[in-house]
Amino acid sequence: SDPMAFLHEVCLHFRRQYDEDELLQSVLQSLQCERASAPRSHDWWSGVASQPIHDDCHSGDDPAIDELCTTALRVKMCEYLCLTAHVEAVDILRGTRE
Repeated sequence: SDPMAFLHEVCLHFRRQYDEDELLQSVLQSLQCERASAPRSHDWWSGVASQPIHDDCHSGDDPAIDELCTTALRVKMCEYLCLTAHVEAVDILRGTRE
């Protein structure tokens, strides 16, 4: 009966799946560190730019596989940030976040 509560819970439900995704762990950690100093930031890429994103995915031998892994990571992070933005928007509307 509360559309904002429904949206909030649905977004949190699906975001938890991303939180548990092994491919995203290093970039989620980078995002968390960035947001500790700049809470409105969505910069997840700066902290991982100089290191392999995920050793199990990147082959190092096949540029096509490496590109596929990088693209998958970017799409997943786009989805993660979209869910995060919706959660935060509901929190702002509820008055629980500035």
